[in-house]
Amino acid sequence: MKTILTITLFLSLTYPLKTIAQITVDSRIIEFYGEKEIDNLSENRINYLNYYLDNSYEIKEITEENNEKIELLSDLLLDSKNNNKFILDTDVNNINILKYNIRRDNKLRTAYRFDNTNKVLVFYSNEEFTNNFNSHLKNIKND
Repeated sequence: MKTILTITLFLSLTYPLKTIAQITVDSRIIEFYGEKEIDNLSENRINYLNYYLDNSYEIKEITEENNEKIELLSDLLLDSKNNNKFILDTDVNNINILKYNIRRDNKLRTAYRFDNTNKVLVFYSNEEFTNNFNSHLKNIKND
């Protein structure tokens, strides 16, 4: 009887925690990992990826003379989990940066050019992004 009470108490305490802790998963995370893999990601990882997708870069326009010097984003496109190539993003305002083999520097910003445009995706340095993310986490905890 004591064991049944303990199990019942444990289940009643853990079940609400799981339902309360629901977080929104950005559709770009699902596109990259696939539906099945999402369940294997921790809540912290999903929160990090959600933030990373919208806050790790900015889009800038450059002059044509500097255009050719910057690596094309299409050259960085990864293979998907099922060994097919991901589809290249053509909408600069709705890019899934998880699909690309982005190399970010610890101290310096890194830039990649959208194909056939003068638009550049400028990634914050690892240091800059980490500071921004940590500030974001502090703000969440204070709310």
